[in-house]
Amino acid sequence: RKIVAYLYVFFMIFSAGVVPHYFQIKSYGLLNNRWALILPSVINPYYMFVLKTALENLPESLEEAAKIDGASNTRILVSVVLPLSKASIATIAVFFSVNYWNKYFDALMYITKSSLQPVTLFLFELIKLSNISEGLGEVELAATVSPEIMRASAVILTILPILAVYPF
Repeated sequence: RKIVAYLYVFFMIFSAGVVPHYFQIKSYGLLNNRWALILPSVINPYYMFVLKTALENLPESLEEAAKIDGASNTRILVSVVLPLSKASIATIAVFFSVNYWNKYFDALMYITKSSLQPVTLFLFELIKLSNISEGLGEVELAATVSPEIMRASAVILTILPILAVYPF
């Protein structure tokens, strides 16, 4: 048990890097696929430590009382453990949502089809375009929308979905 925990910490600190990760996604055939953005972050050592700590802090007497009442392991999980760990699960869900929403770099590497690109990559391209147009001084684009307004709009559009997740 301790060895597995140490391995999780080790791999949490030291990762292989971008190039091996890219080749791994490519070997699985996930390029130009939305699963390339979802699957690598499903199992995160940090999230596992948060959930492990929350589950270890639950009193064992509740589980023992449920066993005495004749509950099966599945019933104990559904009726006792999950309701008591809703806060931890919600925390992990918010962390996962924010992490997924901010993954524009992974989308930049793995997805080339414009129809599959997430909104964050579109906003990244919009901000990049506004910086280029500001530097080039394109008269038509600058006359319609200033680069500052484009960047501010992109920031607001980026924040809104995450603000919608936090209340839940």
